Amino acid sequence: MPLRAKTKHLAHQFIRLHAYFRSELEQLRDFRRRIDALATQSPAEINSTAIHEAGQPIEADHILGDLLKRDKGGQQSSPLLRIAYAHLKTYQSRRSREQHAAKAA
Repeated sequence: MPLRAKTKHLAHQFIRLHAYFRSELEQLRDFRRRIDALATQSPAEINSTAIHEAGQPIEADHILGDLLKRDKGGQQSSPLLRIAYAHLKTYQSRRSREQHAAKAA
């Protein structure tokens, strides 16, 4: 390969690498901005914000549902646990309806 062709090839490689690392750097800066913003929030705000922004399902079944199962179906001494579970399931249903409505709009 002639020197001119090699130089041109290396220049194209450099441009592609530069664009790639510039993109990576911008993602790292964005991540840093989000971390800095989270550092000023209380733990309760961080958890609810992260779950809400990510659109992830809440952990009603995984956490409270499991506790209710361990309490023999919630029949023993866990009325507050059953109430909390019902509230979370209601919230989860409402949020699911809102997300579907937003996607349809």
